[in-house]
Amino acid sequence: MGHTRVKRDGFFGRSLVVVDLVVNTRSKRGLVDFVAQRTSAIVLLAYSVTLIVFFETHHGLTYDQWSAFFYARSMQVFSSIALIAICVHTWIGMWTVGTDYLRAGVFGTNGNWIRLTYQFLLMLLMGILLIWGSSIVWGL
Repeated sequence: MGHTRVKRDGFFGRSLVVVDLVVNTRSKRGLVDFVAQRTSAIVLLAYSVTLIVFFETHHGLTYDQWSAFFYARSMQVFSSIALIAICVHTWIGMWTVGTDYLRAGVFGTNGNWIRLTYQFLLMLLMGILLIWGSSIVWGL
């Protein structure tokens, strides 16, 4: 393939190179992960801004105000979406770290076993977080 790279200067130029590298991979897995991680980051930003605005506009917050805010159906749904976004964001980031550094080239013949154990423990942790967080959000 005669694909040539154009040198781009500045912040946005470097970002475009990253997007170009992700989009032009043979597997679409990289693109899906890229979009999922950016989307989850935007969801977490929106959730954080919502909480900051709430706390800044409710000085002397009482338990009744707090519980009314978090027990509102819209906030329960938003909190659940944010919880899923945390898990997606964490999984993609930690999976990338695991596949980059926990491999046979670093740990020899045990590298794959170490990586698979790491990924299993990470999935277990994400499952516990989802169950525990959902029970808190929905009052189960």
